[in-house]
Amino acid sequence: MAKQSGLLFFEGNMGGINYYKTAKGYYARKKGGVSKARIMKDPNYEHTRRNMEEFKLAAGEGKRIRSLILPLIQRSADSTFSSRFFTLMLKITKTDPVHPPGSRKPGNGDWSLLEGLELNKGRKFWKLWSPEILVEETGSALRFSWSQTDFEKFEYPTNATHLRLFLNVITVDVEGRGNDSQIELSREFEMGATLQGGELVVDKQDIPGTRRLYIFSIEYYQWMAGTYYPYCSTEYKGAKVVKVE
Repeated sequence: MAKQSGLLFFEGNMGGINYYKTAKGYYARKKGGVSKARIMKDPNYEHTRRNMEEFKLAAGEGKRIRSLILPLIQRSADSTFSSRFFTLMLKITKTDPVHPPGSRKPGNGDWSLLEGLELNKGRKFWKLWSPEILVEETGSALRFSWSQTDFEKFEYPTNATHLRLFLNVITVDVEGRGNDSQIELSREFEMGATLQGGELVVDKQDIPGTRRLYIFSIEYYQWMAGTYYPYCSTEYKGAKVVKVE
């Protein structure tokens, strides 16, 4: 494998050489390997074909969910989120106890693997929101609550005047019989000495889907001249999957 240097850089294939870019720079290597036609027909590559099929299913389901939380990703996620999320979706696909390898589906897998997933790996949610979020199910309602906490325990921009806590409810119909949806609830707090305890309640009768992701996110604002100005940098933005059903 050769590393490119100089003024001209290429990406793609040329003269039997594959030019590609990585985080460490531009590289070149000789094009080779087994042809796609052989992989798709040769009995010796049956295991590879099974992996390819499950890879495709996991990628499709991951793309579907990411499209639902695109505004949240744009607000709070870092550049590694998509790859980390896909890795988990592939693991979920492989836990499907119903279908054999090669036919396993993410909808039948263990979605609890998504619990605790941080959207911004460089800024953990618990550093931005220190009180523990308690989850209580009462009938058809799901109650997320937190206790009173001093703002001194938070990490936040020094000029922030307000904090907004979001609960993003993502519903996914993995059986394909209905529609996916995204619901967003929020609470706003004025920065001061103490953050008051509170709760956000979701009535599950109002939301469809066979799978649900509950994602908490947080943003800080500065109130100036009658307008809230959000902090655009992800330095003070984070989000976390708190519960999965």
